[in-house]
Amino acid sequence: MRALVRGLLTPPRVAQEHSVNIKDNPNMLVHVFMFIFNREIDSSSGIGALLTRDMNLVQSNDLRLRVLGRMSNTFTPKSVSNDMCIVLQCLEFAPLQQLQLDMEASSSIHAYDPEEPAFEVQSQLYSRPSLLQIQSNLSAQSRFQHSNAALRLGKRHSEMPCDLPLSQETWGGYSCAQQQVVLFLASVRLDCIHQKESHMGLVVPTKGRLTFASYHTPPNSGTQITGPVSTMLLRVGEAMDLNKLEMCVVARQFAEICFGGVFGNMQIQTMTIVFYVQMYLIAFMHKDTRLQCYFSVVDNFNKRIPHALQHLMLPEYIPHTLTERMHTYSTEHPMPLFVVEQILRPLCV
Repeated sequence: MRALVRGLLTPPRVAQEHSVNIKDNPNMLVHVFMFIFNREIDSSSGIGALLTRDMNLVQSNDLRLRVLGRMSNTFTPKSVSNDMCIVLQCLEFAPLQQLQLDMEASSSIHAYDPEEPAFEVQSQLYSRPSLLQIQSNLSAQSRFQHSNAALRLGKRHSEMPCDLPLSQETWGGYSCAQQQVVLFLASVRLDCIHQKESHMGLVVPTKGRLTFASYHTPPNSGTQITGPVSTMLLRVGEAMDLNKLEMCVVARQFAEICFGGVFGNMQIQTMTIVFYVQMYLIAFMHKDTRLQCYFSVVDNFNKRIPHALQHLMLPEYIPHTLTERMHTYSTEHPMPLFVVEQILRPLCV
C-alpha cells in the first residue's frame, strides 16, 4: 500500500493544475486498495469509475495505468496482510443490530415457515453467496469430471512425440505439468542452453530415459508441443515467487533489451513481471514454435486490457525486430539453471 500511496500522491503528467489532492481524500486510498486486492471485482473498471468522480477522463486513465502497472510487481503476501490490518483498524462498523436490519432491508424477504424454529428465523443473516466459493466449487467439479473422463478413456495426459528419448511407459508416469515442462525444455535451442541434461534432471528423474544433452525438437513436431507449452506459459504466475530477485533482474534486463522501440512506453508500463518471464522463456524456442506460443501469451495479455484502452493491446503476430532481438539475446545469454529451479520446477509440485 505504501507504493500505491506514492503512486496516488504523484499527480498525473497531464493537466497537473487540475489534479486532485489525494492527501485530503483518504477514503479514496482505502477504496483503491479494496478494488485491487478483491478478486471478485474488475480492478481496472472499478478504479476507473472511482477516479472519474473527482477527475477528468485523461487524468483518471493516466493514474489508473500507473497504479495497475506496478501492483503485480512489488506487493508480497506479507505486505498485503499488514496493509489489510491497517485498513481494518481504520474502519468503523455500525452496531450489529443495525447492520442486521440493513442487510435484511437490502435482501429478499425470507419466507416464514411455521415448522422452522423461531430462533433460527430471527438469527439468520442475509447476504449473497461468496463468488469465490462458487468458483471453487465449479473448478472442483470440473476437475472431477475431467478426471473421470480420462479414466474412462484410458488416456494418459497428452500424447508423447514419437522422437523423445524416453519410453511411452516413462512418459505416462510423469504428471501433466512435468510433461509440459519436458516438452518446453526439449524445444529449447541447443545454441542457447548449456547442459540441457542438467536442466531436465531438475524436473524429471534420469531413470527410464535417455539423455537430452544433444536433443532438440525437430520442426515437424512443433504442432504437438505448442499446445502443452502454451498452457505451461500461462501458468507461470501461479508458482512464481516475486521475492526471487535473481529471476526478476534477468526478466527486467530482457525486457529492456528486447521491448524498447518495439512496443510503446504505455504498453510496456502495463506489462507485469510475469509477462516478462513468459516472453523470456519464449525467446529460447525455435522460431516456428515461438510464433504460436507468442500468440497464446499475447492473446491472454490483450484479454486483460479494458475495452476503453484497446490502443494498448499488443500485436497478435510477433514483430520481426522482436524476433531478431529475442534470438540474439537468447544466444548471448544462455538459459541458467536457476530459471528451472525458480520458475519451471515449482510448476510441477
